[in-house]
Parts: sequence; C-alpha cells; structure tokens
Amino acid sequence: MNKRKKLVIAAVIILLAALPICAIIPLFTTLDGEFRGAEYEYLILDGEKYALCTDHEPLIRGALLGTLPYGSEKALIFQAIPASGENESEYVYALIFKDGAYYKKIEQSP
Repeated sequence: MNKRKKLVIAAVIILLAALPICAIIPLFTTLDGEFRGAEYEYLILDGEKYALCTDHEPLIRGALLGTLPYGSEKALIFQAIPASGENESEYVYALIFKDGAYYKKIEQSP
C-alpha cells in the first residue's frame, strides 16, 4: 500500500472517530437559563423567554443544544423543528427524566 492510500485511510478513521465525540460535546455544555413557574410553565434560555406549548403543530426534535439545571438533575434541551420546516428557532424541547415538553418563544414586553 502506498503512502497516499495510508493517509486517506488514516483521515477517514480520524473523521469517523471524531463524529461520536462531536455528538457528546453538548451533553457537557450547560446553557444559561432556568425554568420558572409553579408547573415550570416558562423556560428562560440566553435571555429569551419560552412558554410551555400544549397546542403545537407536529414537531421534530433536532440537535441537542445542551443541558440546563433542573433541581438536582439536568434537563436536556433540544432544538425543535416544525414538521413543515419553518420557524425552527421558535421552539425548544426539554427532556427531563423520561418526560419531555415543547416550549415556544414568546415576545417579551420592553
């Protein structure tokens, strides 16, 4: 095997090994925010306010954004994308234990 083939094989192996690492990094990223309300009706993420969304269109969980403290546990926060593919930044999905909920970005009063 010549040197060029060895380099290509090594590059492919390195790329394949890096993919799982890139997928795990958000698990160690703690987002700046908190849950609010008696029943956790609100979610604050990076200064943006989200409200619990019970009447949503079909949504798809997207990329993991990071974790958020939830009592003694951590909630996983995902980007939620409408099945239609529009307004993808307006929704997030919070997964706490085995329960999850969708939150929709709301306008904040000045």
